Amino acid sequence: MKKLGLLLDERLSHDRKKVFNRNMTVLKFKYSVDFLPIGFDESTFLDYIKKSDYEVVMIPWHQYLTWKKAANHQGPRVVGYFADPLLHFEFQSIPNYQNFILLDFYRFNIEEIEILLKMLTIQTEDLELIEVFGKKAHFYKHDWFSKDKESSRCIDHLFESAILKSTTFHDRMEDLRFYVTALWLSCFKEKHGFNIEESVARIVMAEHSKRMLLQLTINSTSMTSKDVLKQLWPTGEHSTILFRELAQHSDFLKIFYFPDSRKLSITGLFLPEKVSPVHGGEVRGFWIENRI
Repeated sequence: MKKLGLLLDERLSHDRKKVFNRNMTVLKFKYSVDFLPIGFDESTFLDYIKKSDYEVVMIPWHQYLTWKKAANHQGPRVVGYFADPLLHFEFQSIPNYQNFILLDFYRFNIEEIEILLKMLTIQTEDLELIEVFGKKAHFYKHDWFSKDKESSRCIDHLFESAILKSTTFHDRMEDLRFYVTALWLSCFKEKHGFNIEESVARIVMAEHSKRMLLQLTINSTSMTSKDVLKQLWPTGEHSTILFRELAQHSDFLKIFYFPDSRKLSITGLFLPEKVSPVHGGEVRGFWIENRI
């Protein structure tokens, strides 16, 4: 059983704390969840988890932003979470982070929270979607080639798949169209200089229990995780809106950059009904990581 550490957010209201604790109690059937002592400063916290055998440690979003070393330290993966509404103005200036993981425990129910935790604890990125959903899931795979003179057919081909032709995601078609078009633009808008016989990108879609993950892996000669973070940061103002479009039309966005191979992996989570912010200024969860 995988072991997780959890630091309770003392700022939560009584009602929100009850919901959060109930969700965490359910998780204990599949994970070993330890509640960490309250009152740590950053140095004490890092010393504590270094001596532990946790795979992942979850801490409140405000401490995740304040503790500058926690997000990028060597040891158990430290991630931030929010379990009540989080507004843009509560965010600080863009940190100098290589990695940033902010999980939405406010809008997601326990099944979606489990998906996020599976994504956090998988061992191999190549098998990510299989490990998250299992072999019983419905899968779709397709390579996108630069030699295709009608490359926009990539989009039509995907929407002709059995997964998207079903009624499960009927209400999400508009979001999916925007999202996939943004992925397509990331591949074909600029000339990458690749061999025309080689695939520009591979797209994989997995659906199970009315939840879908859509993943694109693309060669990227210049993008870094810091670049992505600047574009997605809630209080940032930047001319490039590609990744903001991806975040806007998915329910959760995860982006990995692999410096050695110069590949970019973009994974979006989609539910049958969109998880919409109650307020236009509310922050959604997102995940950016520099993978060595």
